[in-house]
Amino acid sequence: MHIRAVTHADIPAITDIGDTAFIDAELNVYLYPYRREFPESWRARMVRSTQLSLAKPGTHTFVCVTDDEDPTDWPRNQVVGYARWDWNGPADDPLTTKWRQNNTGFLKTVERTVLDWQGRYIKYFRLDKSASYEHHAVFEKEGAEAGNPYAPLKSFWLLEVLGVHPDWQGKGVGKKLMQWGLERSDEDKVPIVLIATTDGQRLYTKLGFDVVNWATTRSFTWAEGGAVMIRDVDGTYTRKTTGEEATKNFFGKQRPIGAVYK
Repeated sequence: MHIRAVTHADIPAITDIGDTAFIDAELNVYLYPYRREFPESWRARMVRSTQLSLAKPGTHTFVCVTDDEDPTDWPRNQVVGYARWDWNGPADDPLTTKWRQNNTGFLKTVERTVLDWQGRYIKYFRLDKSASYEHHAVFEKEGAEAGNPYAPLKSFWLLEVLGVHPDWQGKGVGKKLMQWGLERSDEDKVPIVLIATTDGQRLYTKLGFDVVNWATTRSFTWAEGGAVMIRDVDGTYTRKTTGEEATKNFFGKQRPIGAVYK
């Protein structure tokens, strides 16, 4: 297997992976309760998301592809996973200049604008039949009230999504896709943050991430996932929890905390 930058030709494969890997993810169960009833709307949303990522400065997406180095019974040249990384930092940070040079220029600006207005149009007229717009409104309101979980950080990499086709989970695809971001974090001396599913949390913990918060809301307390995790190798922003800090009450439910902001 090898990792390479995504292309527009990979969008169908990424959509298939996202469909199978995340169709029963807790957040999607809540926000898109009609995804099985209206699969065309569910998949169209993922297509738009990938298209937008290919036109957004600072977003870097990679796919994991099988190759001749893999076992002989594996298929060749098949996209089996993808990862999307987004750079966040102030304009005066040299790393922002470095990592936001991609997806620039007039044509990319036009593409972003068209996709943005398309999304607004779909939302305004409620054309995504897989979605519950009522649940979206509640989740967005409660999320805004909870505040930005990354506010203490100056510059960081955000892992927006890590998707591995279920048939390929447990074969090292996720770890391989993480390597690009881990290397950037080490080289640039900046943390990585993400919000983990229950399955993903195990992988991220093995890779040195700590739970620093939980992206839970009053309407979403039933969910088991949603750990806000950080990989802060140099301890610039965080320290390990001690004593009673190791658990925190979120709407009546005790959840583990591995690190706190300094």
